[in-house]
Amino acid sequence: MALGIDAVAHTAALEANTPTVAVLGGGVDDESIYPRTNLMLAHEILKNGGALVSEQPPGTQPFGYHFPERNRIIAGLAHAVLVTEGTIKSGSLITAKIALEYGRDVFACPHNIFTTRGEGPNYLIQHGAYPICGADNLLEALHLTPQTTRQHHTGLAQKILDICHKEPCTLDDLACALSCAPSELSVAISTLELQGVVRILNGTIQLQDV
Repeated sequence: MALGIDAVAHTAALEANTPTVAVLGGGVDDESIYPRTNLMLAHEILKNGGALVSEQPPGTQPFGYHFPERNRIIAGLAHAVLVTEGTIKSGSLITAKIALEYGRDVFACPHNIFTTRGEGPNYLIQHGAYPICGADNLLEALHLTPQTTRQHHTGLAQKILDICHKEPCTLDDLACALSCAPSELSVAISTLELQGVVRILNGTIQLQDV
């Protein structure tokens, strides 16, 4: 449930009405949820039939050393691990290493060799991880059949689409119109972008064919 791709993945699952599980480095109570900006996301995960998982008791703050320990739970729960970005020393590489020890499949997204955030995935591919170059590629690797029905959006995502249907908007325009935090908007917009519903051009969010 971290900021970035983790939150985007959870949000995409919620938009698809699919239960999702977040493994935390601290307690699962509201006072211990980390990052604090994802407290609402945590509530939505529970409402949608998902779960918050932690081996730490309620009231435990997320200390740094909890996260490498937590990663073994992520690897254990998963059928496969997909690493989208990260440095050689990132937590993602720790999770991938543990997943291999558990006999799980490890996938990675190829990156430009000159970007530090791509060091981890490129290293994994170099050492045998299956390269993933798109959603269809991942579904094929997992032996899953893609859904061909039109995506139905709810909540914040639908509100964003309703506003952008009238005219392209900036992130600040949407934050003002919807009275919500830019971080929350960024997650929802990133999810819509990954789904091919919107695109960001010259700083504005624009609808694609939906």
